[in-house]
Amino acid sequence: MPSKIPSALLEAQKALSESNDRVIADALAWLELSLDKPPTLDSLVEHTRISKGAIRSRPWVKERLKRIKADRKIGRVTIEHVPELFSEPTVKSLQAFLDAALIEKAVLFQEIIGLNDEISNLNRRQLIPPDSVVIKKKELEVLRKRQLIKSV
Repeated sequence: MPSKIPSALLEAQKALSESNDRVIADALAWLELSLDKPPTLDSLVEHTRISKGAIRSRPWVKERLKRIKADRKIGRVTIEHVPELFSEPTVKSLQAFLDAALIEKAVLFQEIIGLNDEISNLNRRQLIPPDSVVIKKKELEVLRKRQLIKSV
């Protein structure tokens, strides 16, 4: 039995649904980069102004939120895919992109500092003579003192 819903209405609903998908995808990308906002359904509703029911009806949103939460737990920030996510560049999207780049830069800088510390520790270990050499130096000092005592 054919649907009694007018085709124009069906097309309008489909267009609205696709538009909402784009808005939700942009909001998820924003949420992924905005570390000050929790990756929750409420944050999405606040940012998109789309109802919770409409967002919940999309199973891919739930999976993406889980992935964002998992990434935040391990401290991973990725900005490789960000430029394609935004349909058109806006000030908010560019600011989110720059914020993510700064965070990634800070993480990499901390890693560099840690590696430099490791390198300096390794260099210090190479400069300190092994235990046997230290013992031999002490023995030499003792022998020299004995010789000085004998010579006096």
